[in-house]
Amino acid sequence: MNTTQSVRLISGSLCRGARGGVTTGCLIVLSASVLFLFWEGPAWGALPAQIATAEAEARYQDFFDPGTPASDPVSAIASASTGPDNGDSTTAHAEAAVPAELGGPAVKAYSGFSGASPAPDPMDPTLNGRSQASVITHFIVEGGDGPVDVDLQLAIHGFLQAGNFFSGQPDVSARVELFVQTHLPDGTASQAFFGTAELTDRAGSPGDLTVVGGWALSDWVNVEGDETIDIARDVADVLTLFDGDVFAVEMTLLTEVHAAGPFEAFAQADFSNTVGLATGTSTPGATIRQLVVPEPAGLGMLGFAGLLVMLRARRTCQAA
Repeated sequence: MNTTQSVRLISGSLCRGARGGVTTGCLIVLSASVLFLFWEGPAWGALPAQIATAEAEARYQDFFDPGTPASDPVSAIASASTGPDNGDSTTAHAEAAVPAELGGPAVKAYSGFSGASPAPDPMDPTLNGRSQASVITHFIVEGGDGPVDVDLQLAIHGFLQAGNFFSGQPDVSARVELFVQTHLPDGTASQAFFGTAELTDRAGSPGDLTVVGGWALSDWVNVEGDETIDIARDVADVLTLFDGDVFAVEMTLLTEVHAAGPFEAFAQADFSNTVGLATGTSTPGATIRQLVVPEPAGLGMLGFAGLLVMLRARRTCQAA
């Protein structure tokens, strides 16, 4: 007997002759039973749960805001901002969204500071901003007569900015990092994309851009000193699966800004216009569909809650 049959048997025996509040429990369990029919299909195994996470922290010399990390199956937002009363500040902000209705799967991140007016004898003279947004999203392969190739497309837009106005002072930097990996139900994780770019301003000289991994210098365009990127990067054949197979994609965006201070400077790593992810396939007759629905474990808890409601109501009936 499978899980669905068990739930139906229990719910049926409890519902027969039930009165009053038992009806509510019956409806809950029967709803869970219907949903379990769907979830018996894919083999979920060790696939990580769908989730959005966001973190942000900001330091302006001795002023520090650790932010409040956020985590949610649908979307998450985190912010941090701090600085002296003169208007100078360090700010960080991160957002992540899973469902397509919210533009997901997508991540946004921003870190920046400006002014850097030195406080009197600070214990920590540095300025640092850091933001990180991450999503894990589930997908299912549908169709195809044999092996199905899974492709990813990353839409990336943002810019790096750094300014250092006093010669002889340490470097000012702005940095972004994007990491994407796939997960399979057997626990296998594979890197699909990794790229990092850092703009460093050494006082009295033009900014120096360094890129590592999946980005090339040609991906970036210098616009009045800002290093800007606005591309759609195709990552082909990241997986080869079959009809009915499920998988997860994890995407993490990190931005950081730093100045050793205290001196006049500014920096921004602005990727607040969204880094988005899309899936596709070149296999004829096959499609890749995003799954943003209750997970099997959640459905089990729903059915259990319904049983408790029914049992309590039945005891009440028997006592009467």
